[in-house]
Amino acid sequence: MGFAGGRQQFMTESLQPRSGQFSQLQYCNADGHRQRSSSGLTLGPVKDPCPVTDDLYHMARAVRENAHAPYSKFKVGAAIRSPSGIHVGCNVENAAFPDGICAEGGAITSMVAAGDTEILEVLVYAESDSLVTPCGGCRQKLSEFAGPDVKITMAGPAGVMVTMTMAELLPAAFLFKPA
Repeated sequence: MGFAGGRQQFMTESLQPRSGQFSQLQYCNADGHRQRSSSGLTLGPVKDPCPVTDDLYHMARAVRENAHAPYSKFKVGAAIRSPSGIHVGCNVENAAFPDGICAEGGAITSMVAAGDTEILEVLVYAESDSLVTPCGGCRQKLSEFAGPDVKITMAGPAGVMVTMTMAELLPAAFLFKPA
Protein backbone atom coordinates (compact mmCIF):
# COMPACT_ATOMS: atom_id res chain seq x y z
CA MET A 1 0.00 0.00 0.00
CA GLY A 2 1.14 3.48 -0.71
CA PHE A 3 0.19 6.92 0.46
CA ALA A 4 -0.68 9.86 -1.76
CA GLY A 5 -1.65 13.21 -0.33
CA GLY A 6 -2.21 11.72 3.12
CA ARG A 7 -4.84 9.30 1.81
CA GLN A 8 -4.18 5.60 1.83
CA GLN A 9 -4.20 4.13 -1.67
CA PHE A 10 -4.32 0.51 -2.79
CA MET A 11 -1.92 -0.33 -5.56
CA THR A 12 -0.67 -3.71 -6.65
CA GLU A 13 0.47 -5.35 -9.85
CA SER A 14 -2.55 -7.66 -9.71
CA LEU A 15 -4.81 -4.66 -10.30
CA GLN A 16 -3.25 -3.85 -13.65
CA PRO A 17 -5.51 -4.90 -16.53
CA ARG A 18 -3.85 -7.50 -18.75
CA SER A 19 -5.93 -6.71 -21.82
CA GLY A 20 -8.25 -4.10 -23.26
CA GLN A 21 -11.38 -5.92 -22.09
CA PHE A 22 -10.70 -4.75 -18.55
CA SER A 23 -10.12 -1.10 -19.42
CA GLN A 24 -13.28 0.01 -17.63
CA LEU A 25 -12.47 -1.49 -14.22
CA GLN A 26 -13.26 0.90 -11.41
CA TYR A 27 -10.55 1.42 -8.83
CA CYS A 28 -11.66 3.16 -5.66
CA ASN A 29 -9.60 4.71 -2.91
CA ALA A 30 -10.30 4.67 0.81
CA ASP A 31 -12.32 7.88 0.44
CA GLY A 32 -14.72 5.98 -1.83
CA HIS A 33 -13.85 7.80 -5.03
CA ARG A 34 -13.58 5.93 -8.30
CA GLN A 35 -10.53 6.16 -10.51
CA ARG A 36 -10.46 4.75 -14.05
CA SER A 37 -7.68 4.09 -16.46
CA SER A 38 -7.33 2.17 -19.68
CA SER A 39 -3.72 1.35 -18.79
CA GLY A 40 -4.07 0.57 -15.10
CA LEU A 41 -4.49 2.30 -11.76
CA THR A 42 -4.41 6.10 -11.80
CA LEU A 43 -4.07 8.16 -8.68
CA GLY A 44 -5.69 11.53 -8.18
CA PRO A 45 -8.99 12.99 -7.08
CA VAL A 46 -12.16 11.98 -8.88
CA LYS A 47 -15.56 13.54 -8.28
CA ASP A 48 -18.14 10.80 -8.71
CA PRO A 49 -18.50 8.30 -5.83
CA CYS A 50 -18.31 4.52 -6.05
CA PRO A 51 -21.63 2.82 -6.75
CA VAL A 52 -21.33 0.44 -3.78
CA THR A 53 -23.48 1.17 -0.79
CA ASP A 54 -22.09 1.26 2.73
CA ASP A 55 -24.53 -1.37 4.02
CA LEU A 56 -23.02 -4.14 1.88
CA TYR A 57 -19.49 -3.14 2.88
CA HIS A 58 -20.25 -3.09 6.60
CA MET A 59 -22.23 -6.32 6.55
CA ALA A 60 -19.56 -8.23 4.58
CA ARG A 61 -16.83 -6.89 6.86
CA ALA A 62 -18.81 -7.82 9.98
CA VAL A 63 -19.73 -11.36 8.87
CA ARG A 64 -16.08 -11.99 7.97
CA GLU A 65 -15.39 -12.09 11.72
CA ASN A 66 -17.59 -15.22 11.96
CA ALA A 67 -15.56 -17.15 9.38
CA HIS A 68 -14.22 -20.56 10.39
CA ALA A 69 -10.68 -20.50 8.97
CA PRO A 70 -8.47 -22.49 11.37
CA TYR A 71 -6.28 -23.85 8.56
CA SER A 72 -5.62 -20.91 6.24
CA LYS A 73 -6.28 -18.16 8.82
CA PHE A 74 -7.76 -16.22 5.86
CA LYS A 75 -11.25 -14.96 6.64
CA VAL A 76 -13.60 -13.68 3.93
CA GLY A 77 -17.08 -12.14 4.13
CA ALA A 78 -19.63 -11.58 1.38
CA ALA A 79 -22.87 -9.63 1.18
CA ILE A 80 -25.44 -10.01 -1.61
CA ARG A 81 -28.30 -7.63 -2.26
CA SER A 82 -31.41 -9.32 -3.66
CA PRO A 83 -34.92 -7.95 -4.20
CA SER A 84 -35.92 -8.87 -0.64
CA GLY A 85 -32.82 -7.66 1.21
CA ILE A 86 -29.22 -8.43 2.02
CA HIS A 87 -27.83 -11.93 2.57
CA VAL A 88 -24.39 -12.61 4.04
CA GLY A 89 -21.94 -15.47 4.11
CA CYS A 90 -18.43 -16.22 5.34
CA ASN A 91 -15.92 -18.90 4.48
CA VAL A 92 -16.10 -22.14 6.45
CA GLU A 93 -13.05 -24.38 6.14
CA ASN A 94 -13.10 -28.11 6.72
CA ALA A 95 -10.32 -30.53 7.67
CA ALA A 96 -11.38 -32.64 4.67
CA PHE A 97 -10.03 -30.05 2.23
CA PRO A 98 -11.50 -28.93 -0.23
CA ASP A 99 -14.93 -29.51 1.31
CA GLY A 100 -15.16 -26.01 2.74
CA ILE A 101 -17.54 -23.24 1.73
CA CYS A 102 -16.52 -19.90 0.26
CA ALA A 103 -18.11 -16.70 1.57
CA GLU A 104 -19.87 -16.07 -1.75
CA GLY A 105 -21.35 -19.59 -1.76
CA GLY A 106 -22.58 -19.11 1.81
CA ALA A 107 -24.25 -15.82 0.90
CA ILE A 108 -25.88 -17.40 -2.16
CA THR A 109 -27.18 -20.26 -0.01
CA SER A 110 -28.61 -17.75 2.46
CA MET A 111 -30.30 -15.84 -0.38
CA VAL A 112 -31.85 -18.96 -1.92
CA ALA A 113 -32.97 -20.23 1.52
CA ALA A 114 -34.79 -16.89 1.94
CA GLY A 115 -36.63 -17.52 -1.34
CA ASP A 116 -34.67 -15.24 -3.69
CA THR A 117 -32.99 -16.24 -6.94
CA GLU A 118 -31.85 -12.85 -8.26
CA ILE A 119 -28.64 -11.06 -7.29
CA LEU A 120 -28.72 -7.26 -7.63
CA GLU A 121 -25.28 -6.43 -6.18
CA VAL A 122 -22.37 -8.23 -4.45
CA LEU A 123 -19.54 -7.15 -2.17
CA VAL A 124 -16.69 -9.45 -1.10
CA TYR A 125 -14.48 -8.35 1.81
CA ALA A 126 -11.08 -9.79 2.76
CA GLU A 127 -8.24 -8.33 4.78
CA SER A 128 -5.31 -8.58 2.41
CA ASP A 129 -2.65 -6.34 0.93
CA SER A 130 -3.64 -7.51 -2.54
CA LEU A 131 -6.89 -7.80 -4.42
CA VAL A 132 -9.05 -10.80 -3.44
CA THR A 133 -11.57 -11.83 -6.08
CA PRO A 134 -14.10 -14.66 -6.04
CA CYS A 135 -12.58 -18.01 -7.02
CA GLY A 136 -13.56 -19.63 -10.31
CA GLY A 137 -16.26 -21.78 -8.74
CA CYS A 138 -17.81 -18.79 -6.98
CA ARG A 139 -17.74 -16.77 -10.18
CA GLN A 140 -19.81 -19.47 -11.83
CA LYS A 141 -22.15 -19.69 -8.80
CA LEU A 142 -22.65 -15.92 -8.84
CA SER A 143 -23.37 -15.98 -12.59
CA GLU A 144 -26.21 -18.45 -11.98
CA PHE A 145 -28.15 -15.68 -10.20
CA ALA A 146 -26.55 -12.44 -11.43
CA GLY A 147 -27.06 -10.88 -14.84
CA PRO A 148 -24.06 -9.73 -16.88
CA ASP A 149 -24.42 -6.10 -15.70
CA VAL A 150 -24.60 -6.87 -11.95
CA LYS A 151 -21.79 -5.12 -10.05
CA ILE A 152 -19.36 -7.30 -8.09
CA THR A 153 -17.15 -5.32 -5.70
CA MET A 154 -14.04 -6.49 -3.89
CA ALA A 155 -13.03 -4.57 -0.76
CA GLY A 156 -10.04 -4.58 1.55
CA PRO A 157 -9.23 -3.33 5.05
CA ALA A 158 -8.91 0.32 4.01
CA GLY A 159 -12.24 0.23 2.22
CA VAL A 160 -10.41 0.25 -1.10
CA MET A 161 -12.50 -1.37 -3.82
CA VAL A 162 -12.47 -2.71 -7.33
CA THR A 163 -15.84 -3.02 -9.02
CA MET A 164 -16.50 -5.17 -12.07
CA THR A 165 -19.62 -6.37 -13.81
CA MET A 166 -20.45 -10.06 -13.71
CA ALA A 167 -19.56 -10.24 -17.42
CA GLU A 168 -16.11 -8.73 -16.74
CA LEU A 169 -15.52 -11.08 -13.80
CA LEU A 170 -16.57 -14.16 -15.78
CA PRO A 171 -16.68 -13.33 -19.50
CA ALA A 172 -17.41 -16.89 -20.64
CA ALA A 173 -19.82 -18.19 -18.02
CA PHE A 174 -21.18 -21.69 -18.53
CA LEU A 175 -24.87 -21.55 -19.38
CA PHE A 176 -26.82 -24.83 -19.25
CA LYS A 177 -29.46 -25.03 -21.94
CA PRO A 178 -31.57 -28.19 -21.62
CA ALA A 179 -32.46 -29.93 -24.86
